[in-house]
Amino acid sequence: MASTNVPTASNEISSETEAHLDDNVYLADSLLECDFEIDEDALEELGGEDEDFADPSELCEATGELYSQMIQHARVRAAIAHPVTFARFKGSPACLITLIVEFTNGNATRRPRVARFKDAFVSLEFEGLGVSGGPEIKKFCPENYEGPKTNVTIAKNAAWSVNLSYPGMPISGGSQIGTSESYEESYHETITGYSMQKGGSKHTIMRWEIYENPKLRRGIPRYIKFVMVVANAESKPFLVKLDLSAKMGFGLDKDVNFGLRNKNKSLSVKIDPEALQKGTAGADNRDLGEADLGRYTNLQPCTVGSSFVEY
Repeated sequence: MASTNVPTASNEISSETEAHLDDNVYLADSLLECDFEIDEDALEELGGEDEDFADPSELCEATGELYSQMIQHARVRAAIAHPVTFARFKGSPACLITLIVEFTNGNATRRPRVARFKDAFVSLEFEGLGVSGGPEIKKFCPENYEGPKTNVTIAKNAAWSVNLSYPGMPISGGSQIGTSESYEESYHETITGYSMQKGGSKHTIMRWEIYENPKLRRGIPRYIKFVMVVANAESKPFLVKLDLSAKMGFGLDKDVNFGLRNKNKSLSVKIDPEALQKGTAGADNRDLGEADLGRYTNLQPCTVGSSFVEY
């Protein structure tokens, strides 16, 4: 039996946005710039049929640059948008925080499929500075996001050759029996968010996993707004610690991938409710439990996640 797969891409729309991090106002001292280095624990992988490994000191055929040089130019910039909205959640003090993240390969003229961020993992940890209380993630967005769809039609053909014979009466020749079928598969760029507990009942860790459309290989969204509602019952200062890791892909005919980690070991921002509300009207009476977080992000449509049980 022989079969063939015939993929055909269709219905693809680019999701690239023209927005930039610098188009926004962000909190003083909250701009975090991440430089990457190769993760030795996941040094390199080579996609496609070629099983050879790539060395960071080798030249990328598509650009004529060393892989290691292009990785050095890769940057991720992140900042907390200003203002942080102070309101309430289920009657207790809370705040609405927007984290803006921008991915760049360091060269705006480079074709995205030649050097691009394939995957990225954003992790935030909220840590109280007092002996009691402390922040807790209540809602976040996006929980799930799927970019524009790429449909691929998979066609399969199979044929069998059948020869017939009876004892003492061989029959020459035979017959051909064939079948064919086709089905569609869909591919997207995806973002998945979830909150986690650390050593207690409070959800204080937020993670997002970002993946490119594997069929198009054009990289993940360059500019993303992540939104969180964080309860802070005692309205005390707290820290937001940020960690990032990523994978970059290079090439067109074959796809060389390098796992990257952040060189900076400690990136943190202090959120001080009292200081941030100076000169303002202070916290408003809105209940952030009823807020539509989707309107604060640039990813549409998407779902909103929560770390609490609604009764």
